[in-house]
Amino acid sequence: MVKVGTVCSGIGAPEKALYNLGIPFELVYFCEIDKHAEKSFCAIHNEPKSKNLVDMTAIKIDELPRDIDLIVGGTPCQDFSLAGNRAGGEKEVILVLVLCGGLWR
Repeated sequence: MVKVGTVCSGIGAPEKALYNLGIPFELVYFCEIDKHAEKSFCAIHNEPKSKNLVDMTAIKIDELPRDIDLIVGGTPCQDFSLAGNRAGGEKEVILVLVLCGGLWR
């Protein structure tokens, strides 16, 4: 059983992919700041809101479980989406660096 944590989780595409591929996994936590996406995520994956760590920038890395096998981060798509401001990813690069910096300390 693969233990999974996700950040910038959206509606949970990585979780859906694992499920569709037949890979058994346990979702340990997810991080989604958008309340509508959180509601969709929980409904789609039958997970409680209590697993949502919400804001990944507020997470204390030392308090995360250490027995995670896979951490998946889906950077926000607003800068790339036609529905967003199409800024080209400059804001998301900062978020990715925050995530990576915390995980590899």
